[in-house]
Amino acid sequence: MKRSILLMICATLISLAFASGSESIAQEIIYADNFVGVGMRAIAMGGAHIALAQDYSAAYYNPALLGFVYRNELSGIISVLNGKSSTTIDGTNERTSEFTSVKLGALGGVLALKAKRGGVALAAGFYRFQSFDHSAEFYGTRNDGNTIDALETSDGGLGSLFFGVGGQVSELVSMGATIEAISGANNYTWDTYISGFEDSTITDSIFSDAITDDVSGVTGRFGIAITPNKYFAWGASIKFPSVLTINQEWIQNTTLEKTDGSDDIIEDYQFEDDINITTPFRFGTGIAFKSPIIDIATDMLFSDWRQTRYHNPAYLVDENVLIPDSYRAVLSFGAGIEFTIPIKILPTKIRAGYRYDPLPYKPITIDKERQAFTGGLAFLVDKNFLLECSAVYTNWQKSYSTEMVNDISENYKITDIHLGMTYRF
Repeated sequence: MKRSILLMICATLISLAFASGSESIAQEIIYADNFVGVGMRAIAMGGAHIALAQDYSAAYYNPALLGFVYRNELSGIISVLNGKSSTTIDGTNERTSEFTSVKLGALGGVLALKAKRGGVALAAGFYRFQSFDHSAEFYGTRNDGNTIDALETSDGGLGSLFFGVGGQVSELVSMGATIEAISGANNYTWDTYISGFEDSTITDSIFSDAITDDVSGVTGRFGIAITPNKYFAWGASIKFPSVLTINQEWIQNTTLEKTDGSDDIIEDYQFEDDINITTPFRFGTGIAFKSPIIDIATDMLFSDWRQTRYHNPAYLVDENVLIPDSYRAVLSFGAGIEFTIPIKILPTKIRAGYRYDPLPYKPITIDKERQAFTGGLAFLVDKNFLLECSAVYTNWQKSYSTEMVNDISENYKITDIHLGMTYRF
């Protein structure tokens, strides 16, 4: 009997060890990562829009560029995600998992006004800027000889109700600002089956985690843009820290299946708390070269994720000293090109881009930094109606170890398809 109790306790502890190892980093990482592009044109051009945005997406990339939007418009985007993960434990037993989702990407509009010094425009609506959708399966033998079969899933994302304003303060210079009310959710599950116990009374240990985060918060942006002529533009933007409140519910249980068909629940509890966290500043700059036929843009973004901070509850505030060891400062960059085919019947724009977007956390080995290849088409049906499609292919690979497994490798390949419409008036 004592031996069975000891085995049950050990099973719980080693299940917990692998579960925490699979996440590899603190829970706040999901709010520092998983970026989704905003705006059809920007998505197709590698997100390089700090100096080029010409629609509601300027409220996200650089609100100063709203000062150069001279037409009213309404836009909407539907986004379709298709992803595939491949995992191995100690280089063997590869498992693949596929995941998909269909969500509203954005719904926004711009109201263009006139001013003595040039243009002024207001932008408002909703855009989704983070996705938490993913799935990964793990199978293999641990250091203690037991077999593990686990499935990790999550779904959800973050978006903002936004309001932005931008205006020309001189003929060449524009400034603008955006405020955002952030909302969203993340639903995470981790289910583990461990088998191979020597004790003849136990067949399997089943460990289950279910974490639901309901997120709300606020943030803001400020930007400046300079256009010395119609062929060149420079822009810079600052994203202020996001102040997030996370209402978290955590349900966890561990069950032992026995040879006589009975189950022993050795741990079953529910935990709920409110978590307050701020993410760091983000600084960006970009340039654009424009002509009637070709537009080319590039930009860079810098953020020091070591400045991420908990403010509540106290047991998480104590973890702030560990954040500098878990995160790094990252510099991402993107570039894009748009080529206009001046067909009279159906003017067409062809777009392509690239984005290098490093993962911001350190406790794992980055075997392949995250990068995205983008492209898209836009069709001007008439002077007022625009149909657009964009595609983004992203891939990256990471590896790490836990107390029970020496080497876990995860490889992700994700294709996002975006369909959008814009009406200008």
